[in-house]
Amino acid sequence: MYTSNLGTFDITSRQMVLLIAIGQNPGASQKAVGEMVALDVNTVSDTLRRMERKGLILRETSKLDARTICLRVTEKGFRQMQAMQPALQSYNEALQDRLTEEEAVQLKRLIRKMLQLEVTAPAA
Repeated sequence: MYTSNLGTFDITSRQMVLLIAIGQNPGASQKAVGEMVALDVNTVSDTLRRMERKGLILRETSKLDARTICLRVTEKGFRQMQAMQPALQSYNEALQDRLTEEEAVQLKRLIRKMLQLEVTAPAA
């Protein structure tokens, strides 16, 4: 299903997820981005190297800690994300069509919880 919706963009699903995470967190460390998307260090490093060769991202040494690699999306990467947006929306809708409304609500709630985006009601 991914290939039929997003395969024309010459970007793998891992690369797409990393590109979006970096775009939403410019300057984040390679380690932090890997944790955000739940990928191991070696997979992230290898995938980011390929993305850098494609010109989608920049990997820069942190000015605060030379051991840390910080990530940024390039202009080409931003154009890629914009171009993918309609296809990504269609892909997400196709995935959601496989779920009942109740399952979709539950899935969104669980993902938000996993990503620590869950909003809790204030104590009365």
